[in-house]
Amino acid sequence: QIFDNIQILPGGNGGGVVEGLMRIARLRRAIKRADPDQIVCVGTFADLMVSLVAPNRKSLLTVHGNYTMLLGESKPAWILRPMLRWRFARSLVVAPAQGVADDLIKNFSATNVRVIHHGVDGEEITRLADATPRDLPAEPYILAVGRLAKQKDYPTLLGAYAKAREKGLTFPLVIVGDGPERTEIESLAKQLGLTGQVRFLGHRDNPYPYMKQARFLVLSSLWEGFGLVLIEAMALGIPCVS
Repeated sequence: QIFDNIQILPGGNGGGVVEGLMRIARLRRAIKRADPDQIVCVGTFADLMVSLVAPNRKSLLTVHGNYTMLLGESKPAWILRPMLRWRFARSLVVAPAQGVADDLIKNFSATNVRVIHHGVDGEEITRLADATPRDLPAEPYILAVGRLAKQKDYPTLLGAYAKAREKGLTFPLVIVGDGPERTEIESLAKQLGLTGQVRFLGHRDNPYPYMKQARFLVLSSLWEGFGLVLIEAMALGIPCVS
C-alpha cells in the first residue's frame, strides 16, 4: 500500500474570470479540509494554482502533453508561458515520455523532470476486446482511433491513404472517434474520392474489439504526450504505423 488515503480535489480548466475565482476558492477549501501530506497536480490549472492556494504544501506536478504545441494556438499563452516557466523551474515534474521532458527543460525552464511511462492493463484490454459490436467490419481493414481534432492530423492520414489506394491498397480505413473537426474531415474524404472507403464510426467507449480485428493501427498525430493507443494496440498484438 503506497498511500493510506487518496482524495480527488476539485480542479478544472476554462471558464470566465468569476468561474475561475470560484474554482480557486473551492480548491483552497478542499486542500485545507483534506490536509494532505502530498498533492499530485494534474493539468495546467492544478499545476499553477496549487502553489498559490497552498504554497507550504508538498506538491508534485504532472505534465501529459507537449506544452509548446498545446499552447501554440492558445489565446492566454502569452501569460501562461511565463507562469509555467516560473512554476516548473521550482518544482519536481513527472512526464510520460522523454520528448515531453525535453520540451519542459528546453522551453519552460524545468530543472527537475522525471520520466514515468504510462502503462496499460493488458488482461483487461484483452477481455474487453472479446466483445462483438454490431458495426464491427467483417472484411480486413485499417484502423485509426482518436479525436477528430487538429492534433491527430487526419488530413495527412487521408492523403496518405488515398495515395496508398492508388498503389493498390484495398483495405478500407475505419476511424473510431469523434471531435470538433469531424465535418471538415468527412468533407475531405469526399473530395479525395474516398466515400465508402473511409468509415467514420464515431466515439466508442470500448475501442478494443475494433483494434483486435484490424490488420494494423495507424496514428498520424502531429504531437502526442505518450500515444497510449499504440501501447493498447500492441497489447493486442496489432502492428502499428505512426
